[in-house]
Amino acid sequence: MIDYLSEKLKAALYALVFALVVTPLQVYAEGSCETEGVVFGFFNGVQNTKEQANNALYFLRLTYSTETTDGEPITYELFYNDTEGFADFVETFEQRLAEHGGLLAGRFELFFSATKGEGPWWNTLISAVPMAKDVLSGFFDLFRAAVIRHLTSGLGDPDSVKVADRHKSQIGQWVGRQKGMLLMAHSQGNLFVNLAYAHALTLTDAGSIRVVHVAPASPTLSGPHALADKDLVINGLRLVGAVAPNTDRIPGYAERPPGLNGERDLVGHGLLEIYLNPAVPTAARTHEQVRVAFQELGSSAPKPRPPFPEFEPHPWSGGPAPALVRSPDDVSHRLDKVVYSYSVPRTFAWRDGLWTEQPLSESEEEDERRKGWDRVDFVGKGMGGYRRCSWGRFPLEGWADPVFTQECTFDRVPLDYRFYVRAQIDELAAYGTPPNGTLVRLNTVTRSSVYVHVGGSEAAGRFVQFMSGIIPLWFSEIRDQREWSESFVLKEGGWVNPDAYQTWLAAWEAHQTSELRRLKRYQEAREAYEARDCAGT
Repeated sequence: MIDYLSEKLKAALYALVFALVVTPLQVYAEGSCETEGVVFGFFNGVQNTKEQANNALYFLRLTYSTETTDGEPITYELFYNDTEGFADFVETFEQRLAEHGGLLAGRFELFFSATKGEGPWWNTLISAVPMAKDVLSGFFDLFRAAVIRHLTSGLGDPDSVKVADRHKSQIGQWVGRQKGMLLMAHSQGNLFVNLAYAHALTLTDAGSIRVVHVAPASPTLSGPHALADKDLVINGLRLVGAVAPNTDRIPGYAERPPGLNGERDLVGHGLLEIYLNPAVPTAARTHEQVRVAFQELGSSAPKPRPPFPEFEPHPWSGGPAPALVRSPDDVSHRLDKVVYSYSVPRTFAWRDGLWTEQPLSESEEEDERRKGWDRVDFVGKGMGGYRRCSWGRFPLEGWADPVFTQECTFDRVPLDYRFYVRAQIDELAAYGTPPNGTLVRLNTVTRSSVYVHVGGSEAAGRFVQFMSGIIPLWFSEIRDQREWSESFVLKEGGWVNPDAYQTWLAAWEAHQTSELRRLKRYQEAREAYEARDCAGT
């Protein structure tokens, strides 16, 4: 049972150590988030492909660098608006291309040039086919009407809801990383940036986020804006509702040079062609608004959230495990020690870490021969036997001089007993490690590293053999010899206090189980806390 209890204790200890040491290290390592720098988020406008939106983000990175004036890194992030509000217009474009005798059929590469009112393909076509000029003018008017219609439809359609939800998720991630955010929106992107800004305010303070509106299609503003007076798309919106006031007068189409992308925009609404074009006044205003936004974010950087508190285990108050006390095995025969007694003391010498028995001197041998004895006692349960020998020169009838005689008596002597390897003499153990050459004389020598041999088997029965008898001098046989066997019985001992130990063990296991549950709840709470840091939710 003790082995079973020990294994349970070890298993519980291993589980606790693994949970308290290994698992928290994994949690902490996964919970780290980068918190330095500023995010520059760009919300693209209407009718932009992903490639066009990323192209605009590329020019924003070139324009505003990758570090603030304070040396903080700037991370550029696209908040893409991919709402599909122009499917009907694309179909109309395809139909119109096919209407002109197959001259323009399938020429979809002309689509985006048509939305801007000009382009190299159109210029070439108009030079070769003058009738194409009327086609371009019709397409341009049709596109502007489609844009205005789409911008005034609001954000209630399912596609717009999905886009807004995706933007909120992006905002949450950057808020969780303690990043300051500058959000720039162009055209229809301004409708989405207002939703994203409102969501961000539920997660962080207003000092951690700035918005710059470019050609806003919404009268609601969350920051400064830039709007050209000749932005025909926004001016078209004025016919159906309120829009933000114009901020800059820009040259007419003929006087406007190409923008950052080398293209021109007839409608005066393009981000790269108009609002970031260094030759157009709106660019200077937008640049200043971005500069101020970066400066304000640097002076009001968000304070990092306090670290999650460390796990504090509840200490075990049940004390150490009670010592398991086992009663000794009850046996019928047990040899505890063999005691040797001598009429003449024996001398032992300590040399090189060992006790060695020295031979008797000549005078000692003479004394012992004259008259002496020795005795061996077998001490232990079921033992009680001895061997005693005596000798000396005694007068004997018929002899002129005293005759040397000897007699040994055996009484209940075990026939087979053995010493353990390097068994020590008990009396000499008290000397420890004496100086080399130390001599000790003993009349009694005790050896307790001894055991009686038990014969037989479990199936056939175990036994111990004894003998008795007398061995006189000059006789070759033992007189009155007797040998016999006695059954060896073993009754194993038991645990004296198993209930006390099991009670303690049950309480200890309950405590560890409770701690493991606490640790699991702590890990879940910490992971949620770190996830809020990284995801901003």
